[in-house]
Amino acid sequence: MQTQLQQNILKELGLENMAPEKKAIVMEKIGKVIFQAILIRVLEGMSESDKERFDEHLKNNPDDMEALFGYLEKNVLYFSDVVEQEILKFKKESLGILGPLNK
Repeated sequence: MQTQLQQNILKELGLENMAPEKKAIVMEKIGKVIFQAILIRVLEGMSESDKERFDEHLKNNPDDMEALFGYLEKNVLYFSDVVEQEILKFKKESLGILGPLNK
């Protein structure tokens, strides 16, 4: 099941009519790109001690994305702002690339 955010991204990129299997693959790839951008921004703003605590959390929860996001939401005051900004940045950059293709 797609979230409202995923549906919005697909619609804005002109991909809403894509086959469901392809949508899932595209959304997974988009999610990875956005997540990497979020993680880079968050890490840039962390102190060394915060980075060490985050690294320890990663060691204890290596494959748990929900735990990772939960940790960041709890420990990074501006996390939701970064998420929103990186999603908007991705959509803007993608529209710059895909926009001419959809015409």
